[in-house]
Amino acid sequence: MLAFRCALQAGLTSEQIASVAGGQLERIVAGDDVADLGPAPGAGALRTDPLLARIGHYLVQASLMAMGGVDPAEQSELARLACRVGDDAPQAPICRSILALLDLHLAIANGETLQERFSRVHVLVAAAALAATPDVPVD
Repeated sequence: MLAFRCALQAGLTSEQIASVAGGQLERIVAGDDVADLGPAPGAGALRTDPLLARIGHYLVQASLMAMGGVDPAEQSELARLACRVGDDAPQAPICRSILALLDLHLAIANGETLQERFSRVHVLVAAAALAATPDVPVD
């Protein structure tokens, strides 16, 4: 999800995404010529949203804390507070999705198994990916 959302945010075409997702490697392994899919979009094509960047910062910090075995509650709650925007805000759809992921995180936050702890980190990383890709629809 992270790679595809980032590719869409960067403005890659579906043909370019298919190539990045393994198509180019398949051509190389088959002994075919590599496909020229044009230049990289460059950093100038990327848009950031200040509110979502702040939310993303909190979520990345929460992810790193969770990976290190530290309770990420403070950082994830800061992200939750920052997501409280009005329904008319342009960030509202992404914020609603992030809040849903944070609810899921809370539901599994007290998990004792390795799988539950692993899932908790993945939920935070997924939420951070949403914040980092404001131009990619969440619906």
